[in-house]
Amino acid sequence: MITTHALDAVRVLYVEPDAEWAKTVQWYIQKKYARQVDVRVQSNRQQIRPELSRWHPDILLLADEDGGDDTWSCIAQARQTDPEIRIFIVSSCKSSSYIGKAFDSGADEYVSRRALMEEGMMRLGQMIRKRRAEHQARQVIRVGAGSVFDVAMQTLQVGDTVYHLPRMEARILELLCRNRNSVVPHQQLLACCSTEWDITVNSKDKSISRLRKCLRDDASVAITSIKTKGYVLHTAADWE
Repeated sequence: MITTHALDAVRVLYVEPDAEWAKTVQWYIQKKYARQVDVRVQSNRQQIRPELSRWHPDILLLADEDGGDDTWSCIAQARQTDPEIRIFIVSSCKSSSYIGKAFDSGADEYVSRRALMEEGMMRLGQMIRKRRAEHQARQVIRVGAGSVFDVAMQTLQVGDTVYHLPRMEARILELLCRNRNSVVPHQQLLACCSTEWDITVNSKDKSISRLRKCLRDDASVAITSIKTKGYVLHTAADWE
């Protein structure tokens, strides 16, 4: 099975200890927004930092019941990992002091658990559409589960490491990403760069070798050579 999420799909990390409720909400979000969104559930708050670093979510949907210190710690970790992440608190706590502390701690949205499936989904949808528009404007491509390629900036982020790609490598990676899981012929790879460089088969292959090294820490993707035909950017079946 190959993932069918769009290249600019918005990633939502849903932190929810209630497994049944988490499954219901995850299904609902994916059904409602289809290929626009990719949802991952994390039940253990202690694992949120590595998940943020590996997966680079756009939105943190954080379920909370008691407003304990671990809630505010989760928000702080998310902001430290990615200052641009949007944080949506879902809680049964409705007191003005709790809601005020949530926003003071860095949350962008709050909704009561009871209103999550109606009002909450409407506001989450607005957040998803806004983030997706930002992706499209910035031309950000999700390469794999743990890697992001910014076309305009020519940067590839794998985990916590950011690689600044030469223009030839950036062009090749963009072409592979936009044709993921399909063979990109050698001549098409050569043609995508030949207007600006006297590119050869050897220099193309070296560029791909360097891209492979950059992506080696993301186990969800691999650039595979198809003999006499070209290259394929394979996406692992468990990316979702």
